[in-house]
Amino acid sequence: MKKEYFNIPNLMGYFRILIIPAFLFLYGRAETKWEYFAAFFVLALSYLTDFLDGKIARKFHMVTDLGKMLDPIADNLTQGALAVACTFQREDFYGVGSSCDRATVIEDNGEALEERLRMIEHAKDSICMSTGSGNILTVSGR
Repeated sequence: MKKEYFNIPNLMGYFRILIIPAFLFLYGRAETKWEYFAAFFVLALSYLTDFLDGKIARKFHMVTDLGKMLDPIADNLTQGALAVACTFQREDFYGVGSSCDRATVIEDNGEALEERLRMIEHAKDSICMSTGSGNILTVSGR
């Protein structure tokens, strides 16, 4: 195996993908405020690693073709998990009610995936830097 598959930014990308089921499990079983906070903590950890993996890759010259593909895949899987979580959101969510327009979330996620795939096609020999809006969308669930 190539050494670049296991550099720190790529390991962080693998980690982000692996914690998606943990988020869905925690969110799906949550009944108390603290259980929802646990699910949020997993999501916040995913956001933090998303933020750091790009910074580390660029600062320490660890940008790889695999990382260019892995980051958007992890972003879209996380957004998809949020769409699933919103689909099964309880109406009695601490008096807030259902805050997600399910069709919009799923449509936006599909459009984001198409855009990311186009970026990957054009990113063969360049570094794609996140504008930060993807991270904001991931955290806000939109």
